[in-house]
Amino acid sequence: MYRNAGINRVFLTGVIENDVNLDMLRNNPDNIYFSILTSETFVKNGKQVEHLEHHKIVMPTYIAKPDLQYFKKGALISIEGKMTTYLFTDDENIKRYNVEILVTRYHWLTGLNVNKN
Repeated sequence: MYRNAGINRVFLTGVIENDVNLDMLRNNPDNIYFSILTSETFVKNGKQVEHLEHHKIVMPTYIAKPDLQYFKKGALISIEGKMTTYLFTDDENIKRYNVEILVTRYHWLTGLNVNKN
C-alpha cells in the first residue's frame, strides 16, 4: 500500500507547435504525436523574460479521430491526461528519460479555420 500517493493528472493549455503529420498513422494507427508550446512571462533583474516549454503529447487516435483535420500549427488547445516517463539509451549509449503526456480528453479554445476542398 502506498502512503501519500499523488494522482497523476495533467491539465495543460497551449498552442500546437506544428501541423500533426497524419501520414504517421500508417505506421502507428493507435496514436497521434504532436507538441504543445506553453509560455510564461516574468521579470528577472528588471527585464521582462519569456520562458517557452515544449511538451510532447501522445493522443490515442480514437479520441482525436473526429477532429484530426483540425490539429494544425497555432491552434489553441486544452488537454487533460497523465504524465508518462520512460528510460531509453541514445546513440551515444547514454541513458536518458523522455516525458510525454498521454491525453484522455481535450477541448479547442480557438475557432477552427479549415479549408474544405
